[in-house]
Amino acid sequence: MQAGTAHDLADAARPGPPLWLLAELTYRCPLHCVFCYNPVDFAQQQEELGTDDWLRVLRQGRELGAVQLGLSGGEPLVRDDLELIVAEAHRLGYYTNLLTSGVGLTAQRAAALKAAGLEHVQLSFQDSTREMNDFLSHTKTFELKNKNIALKEIISQIELERKALQDQLRMNIELTVLPLLSKLQNQEIPQDAWDVYLKIIRQNLEDVTSSLTRKVIEDRLSLSPREFELCNLIKNGLPNKKIAELMRISLLTVERHRHNIRKKLHIDNEKVNLSTFLRAL
Repeated sequence: MQAGTAHDLADAARPGPPLWLLAELTYRCPLHCVFCYNPVDFAQQQEELGTDDWLRVLRQGRELGAVQLGLSGGEPLVRDDLELIVAEAHRLGYYTNLLTSGVGLTAQRAAALKAAGLEHVQLSFQDSTREMNDFLSHTKTFELKNKNIALKEIISQIELERKALQDQLRMNIELTVLPLLSKLQNQEIPQDAWDVYLKIIRQNLEDVTSSLTRKVIEDRLSLSPREFELCNLIKNGLPNKKIAELMRISLLTVERHRHNIRKKLHIDNEKVNLSTFLRAL
């Protein structure tokens, strides 16, 4: 066994920081489901943490290492300061998740929470049928939740955005990573070119949510695969001479491609650095 291996395994076995912070903002709730784990006398629970207290808890959680935040209750939507709490959590870098029955989520409230940075909604729904839902909760809440059009809209929007992100990730990998991996399969590629391609692949994976490919699709820029490959190299700061060597083309051809790319990006008459422009997309 190599020196340090046992120590490394011991470190790996230790639990990490509290990555998930669940903030039960209130005991108040309009539903009173029979299985709820809140105190049975929650109607008598008058005191709860104020806004400043919860903001302090969020900061302390981040200092401990928490990266995901669950906002629960009771019903968190009964708090008037929920948007403030979500906004501060978003500013601190949390991935925010609202755990809610959906009751009280109007279109205006949904828009405000989204604008504050809310990223995920977890809806409490006991069953897809009225009979079983109301039986399990011992409340007649199925119609109340089902009529919440605002909730349906925000869930639909979240799903659309998630699908768009998935498509963008897939397209970015197909256009900026897979072509370079194919080049690395060439056994005749020089070592210095291999190192450059590996560096670019690593950077592209870190920038996998880049909007460059989305802009290509949405604006119908019609960049050819060769031009997109050149954009990839320019974006990563490679000079024309190195690009010519890697792509095995002349400097004149590189300049011609750069001119065509600037024209398709509609910056051919602007004094803007192409590398800077591509990184800003």
